[in-house]
Amino acid sequence: MTASPHDLSLVLPIKNTAWAKSRIDVPGATRQQVAMALARHSLEVATQCLPAEQIFVVTSDRTVRELADELGVRVVADPDRGLNQAIECGMKEARRQRPRSGVLVLVSDLPEIETETLSTFLPLLDPAAKVGQFVADHSGVGTSAVFCPPGVKVRMVFGPDSAARFEALGCRRVHNAPLELRTDLDTLDDLKALQSESRLSWLHSAAGLATI
Repeated sequence: MTASPHDLSLVLPIKNTAWAKSRIDVPGATRQQVAMALARHSLEVATQCLPAEQIFVVTSDRTVRELADELGVRVVADPDRGLNQAIECGMKEARRQRPRSGVLVLVSDLPEIETETLSTFLPLLDPAAKVGQFVADHSGVGTSAVFCPPGVKVRMVFGPDSAARFEALGCRRVHNAPLELRTDLDTLDDLKALQSESRLSWLHSAAGLATI
């Protein structure tokens, strides 16, 4: 059995853009523009792939909330106690409203993700499994997605060495996940690498980025 868009809830944690992307060494206003562009892109891709009522955005950012409202996406208040607490709040609400569905947690800083990415990825998930499933990022150290099948609870341990920590919790690594789902944008080096390959033209336009 594979996951389909009809039997899962998507949790998107979106950090307040005022202090998001702090490891990208550019002026604060530019960082905020990058963070907002990534948030908008994530929401637009998600709503093109899934019904809005299946998407749960966890945020404390007013502009992100307003965008989510425009798109009809459910909004969960971020308690501002860190990423893992934010995700736990989103998962709790997703399970409350859609108790029979699996929950997919997806980080919101994947600049290359598109609807085709999710369409390719969902069949790799197993909603009948009794364990959580995770996707390691392009470095193999971090984590870009976690899937909890119906009835399966996984403690959220995003952060340093999270891939190893999810594996230690008994989660199963999802192999062959699309590269676009594993390429997150955390640092200036990430931004430069993607820019050098001409893969971020939409982000440069949306965030007003000049060549770095």
